[in-house]
Amino acid sequence: MKGQRAARPAAGGRFAARLVLAACWILALAAYNPPERSGALTLAGLDWIALFKVASRVIACGLLALVLFRAADRGRRLLVFKSLLPWALFSSWAVASTLWSPLKTFTLGHSLELVILLLLAMAVAYHAREEGFLSSLALNLVLIVSVVVAASLALFLLDPSGGIESQVQRPFNLGHPNDIAASSGLCLLILMLVNLLWKWRWPAFLNLPVALVCGVFLLIAQSRTALFAFATCLLVVFILFRRRPGMLLGLVAAALIGVFTLSAGFGDRLIEETRSYVLRGQERPDFLAASGRVELWQEALGNFWEAPFQGFGYYVLTPRGYTEFAGADKPTFGAHNLLLHVLTGTGLIGLTLFLWFVVKLILPHFLFVGLAGEQRKPSALVAVIMLLFFTIGLFEVSFLSAMRPSVVIFFSTLGIGVASRLELRAP
Repeated sequence: MKGQRAARPAAGGRFAARLVLAACWILALAAYNPPERSGALTLAGLDWIALFKVASRVIACGLLALVLFRAADRGRRLLVFKSLLPWALFSSWAVASTLWSPLKTFTLGHSLELVILLLLAMAVAYHAREEGFLSSLALNLVLIVSVVVAASLALFLLDPSGGIESQVQRPFNLGHPNDIAASSGLCLLILMLVNLLWKWRWPAFLNLPVALVCGVFLLIAQSRTALFAFATCLLVVFILFRRRPGMLLGLVAAALIGVFTLSAGFGDRLIEETRSYVLRGQERPDFLAASGRVELWQEALGNFWEAPFQGFGYYVLTPRGYTEFAGADKPTFGAHNLLLHVLTGTGLIGLTLFLWFVVKLILPHFLFVGLAGEQRKPSALVAVIMLLFFTIGLFEVSFLSAMRPSVVIFFSTLGIGVASRLELRAP
């Protein structure tokens, strides 16, 4: 068969699964944050956007809690929680850090998001043993990102000032270009892996439009981090699936295009255009300093010694809560590096819990990729998606950023990984 429908769960399971998908939509689409806006630092600073986000998170949290409370298989629910215990402890420590944070409202808001995301991962892990749910989840994640990216692209076309034409990365009305570009890369990877791993019908209808929309956005967003992470994952996908005929054809086509470009005399121009695109109007020293990140990392490491064990409070970078560094147009709260973000905010205690989470729940999937048959499929998906997040984490806070579509994808994928591991342990 060219395509097939995934097996569908019972009626009660379908209703619970729909609640989980509804929560994904609510959390992802309620992440609207204009580029010029900073988060509310105090209760008095809550604006209508902040209040809308709070309401949406309460609704999503309620839906996820209802799904888990009404779960028929209490034994499986307990196993899922035990599997996610490292993250539960890390998120609890992040909430506790509110007590000593200089920005208590800010820390409390971001740390409670980690608890909501724990519920999301648990709900997904509980239902992801059903292939029908897995198919629906992948479809909805692709649709969520496609909606956000298409809307951002439309707004860009209505006002194309900046962007590629001026070689300056511009903000987008629906969020920072790095964030939406990362979501675009994730969407393309999910769609590619679904096509390679399963024979579901729905990808055939979305391959072309999603590839066009997300591919174009990856280009105009000028996010070097997202492009580098996406290219890295593409290479890994090619290595994993190198025996597939399509992969070989793609490699041959890329080689032919490269030969044609060089033979036609476009090589020098292509190199210059690529250099201009990558530098984005920066001087070489600024580029090598990672747009001021090196300075920020040095400051973060220096501040760390003032609160080495407990940190300054989750999502807090300095004793006063934030810093201002070269290259930033507003106060910076994150360290622009995943591990430094954890270290400065939650200290060595938080970092230990975080590394336990990574070792127990992330790294095993890179080993499971070598399994044969159906057991390999979820681990291949999880490994590639996690690789993108941790590559981005070299220069951003990645999946520990504020709630947005990419964060929802991470914790949904985490749930898929937990479900996969539980199936491997099943007798």
